[in-house]
Amino acid sequence: MGIAIMSCRKLINKCTGTGCFRSYYENIDSFSIYKEKNDILMSFFIV
Repeated sequence: MGIAIMSCRKLINKCTGTGCFRSYYENIDSFSIYKEKNDILMSFFIV
């Protein structure tokens, strides 16, 4: 399964999204549920 991270335009000037990437690759916070799976990060986009 592929994972996509969606960022809100309201936050784009305050958040670069790098925290989400770090959390995903280190399996922490909300991304800890993917620790034992082989899911890959497919996309990062702004809505």
